[in-house]
Amino acid sequence: MRSWLLLLFSVSINPVLADWQETLNQTLNKSKALGQKTLDASQQALEKSKQYGEQAVTASKQWYQQWLEQPESLLSVAQIEAEKQNQFKQTWQKILAQLDEGLRLHNKIESAPKFRFFAEDQRSLRQDLWDVFSVIETLLLDENIAKHRQTIDKLQQSIVKEQQRITELKEHMVVANEAEQKQQQQLDTAQRTIDAHQITIQVEKANIQQRFAVAGVNLSVAQLDILLTRVDANDMIKLVSVFDVLAEITQQLMKLTASSHENIQQARKYYGMHVVVLEFVMHLQQQYIQQLKTVYLPRIEQIIQQTEQLNQESQALLQTETTPSQQQMIETNIRAQNLTLSVAQLYRQQLAQQQQKIEQALSKVGQDHGVAKNTYDTVKISADLLELMNLGQNSFAALMQIQLPDIQPFENVQMQQKYQELSALIQ
Repeated sequence: MRSWLLLLFSVSINPVLADWQETLNQTLNKSKALGQKTLDASQQALEKSKQYGEQAVTASKQWYQQWLEQPESLLSVAQIEAEKQNQFKQTWQKILAQLDEGLRLHNKIESAPKFRFFAEDQRSLRQDLWDVFSVIETLLLDENIAKHRQTIDKLQQSIVKEQQRITELKEHMVVANEAEQKQQQQLDTAQRTIDAHQITIQVEKANIQQRFAVAGVNLSVAQLDILLTRVDANDMIKLVSVFDVLAEITQQLMKLTASSHENIQQARKYYGMHVVVLEFVMHLQQQYIQQLKTVYLPRIEQIIQQTEQLNQESQALLQTETTPSQQQMIETNIRAQNLTLSVAQLYRQQLAQQQQKIEQALSKVGQDHGVAKNTYDTVKISADLLELMNLGQNSFAALMQIQLPDIQPFENVQMQQKYQELSALIQ
């Protein structure tokens, strides 16, 4: 009985085992084939990854090398201070010579007639004095800030080009799948270029911020961005750069005055140079005010008037238009015009406030100059000169704060972008 059952079980199970074995073999063969395909694909992907990885590493090395080779890097306070001292040592004798010439012209103006046809008069001599001031301004200006700004401008222009290139590549990839890998690499390269430029821009801005801090002007990143955007940025940077050096000039004139001992004529000469320094400051302030009154404010006023007129025309057109799509377009235009008006009016207000600040500072320097000139004309003892020069030196820091605008960050990115657009239009 047991043998019969065993025989029956063997007969029943053998077909099942055979079917299972065949299925197992088929599955195994398929798995081997799939595994081989997967292995081949993995090897190909690994090879591509190696190639792309090597390209990425090479690009990274190149970028890092470019970064190391950049002449501009993040500057320390000590570096900036040493740089300033070195520049002052190189230019001090030239500055002193120009101040001496300025004092000679100042003295001649005092005794010259107001007007003569064929000889020197006050007007011609004052023009000569302004020429001396132009030379002094060149000697005092910090060209490094201008270089930082030029670098930022060039990099920003390059970023715009790379962004346009990325847009074009993405548009082309839609209809060119066969070249997708190559174009993806170009996209990655363009993006790495943008990233590198943005890093450098931040470094350049940090350097400007550091230079301002060394000069006694502390600005946040947002405030610095606005300052660099303003149409009068160059005028403000000029004042900061010049005032920073003028304090050092006054200090040196005080040392020379003190070293002259009882030589009242020599002491009087150095104090006369201090008077010329104050006249130079007034000249810079008057130039700035002139720019605000005759260039910047009239141009922003013109933009406001043109935008208001366009806005009125758009409002009238909206009342007569019945097509929904056209109405929507007009409404979009009106919103853009309203933004322009809002930012332009804010810009006008800021420029007007800045004019008031410079006029206030000019009045303060004018008072100091009046006292200094009167003292220069009547001085008898050098001790009085040192005391007044010391007061003049201390006033430079206060004047710099008076002359700087109250910079408030924008409410949103749209306002900041519109502010930049208006600056370009005013310029």
